[in-house]
Amino acid sequence: MDLYRLDMQMKAVSGQTSSGYYYWTNVYHGLADDLDSYDLLIDNVLLSALRCHCEGVYSDWLKVTNVTTNTVTRDLALIPQTSSYWGPVVAPLINTLYARLYAGGKVVGFKRIRMPVPSSKYVNGILTEDFKTEYHGHGLIVHPTSGMCNSQGVRLDSWDLAPRVYGWQLRHGTKRVSRRRLQ
Repeated sequence: MDLYRLDMQMKAVSGQTSSGYYYWTNVYHGLADDLDSYDLLIDNVLLSALRCHCEGVYSDWLKVTNVTTNTVTRDLALIPQTSSYWGPVVAPLINTLYARLYAGGKVVGFKRIRMPVPSSKYVNGILTEDFKTEYHGHGLIVHPTSGMCNSQGVRLDSWDLAPRVYGWQLRHGTKRVSRRRLQ
């Protein structure tokens, strides 16, 4: 079984960068017998990612690498989504979530979810139970048969949201945020 890496470039409109967008890359790993099998996981990740983000946050590039053989197998532009379950951006991008990733009941990784978290969804920095329940139903798809794993190839079997809202330091003034990371 091969280890694959999916890099999904994201962007959000920003008046503070020269390009007009702030860029970052979400990274996902999966185990699959072949690229066709991994494509099913990619579909799940894409659907999950689109549900996670608000309007104004776009996925616009996808790169798939077979880590086992160190070969790029997909490198393509995506059509940006124009709507989402969560509606338009209603909070600054600096309020983000962390998903804890589990295998066999142990934390084996984390995933920062750069989805703006409105202030109505947390109290004193702690996420409300209603929001965690709602988000879990629309967020990452991790289950024993999904093939998702951490970067070391440990298959994931569950996930949950860390209880608090985390800050995300925007890197204003650097080339990294104002230009594409993939392509």
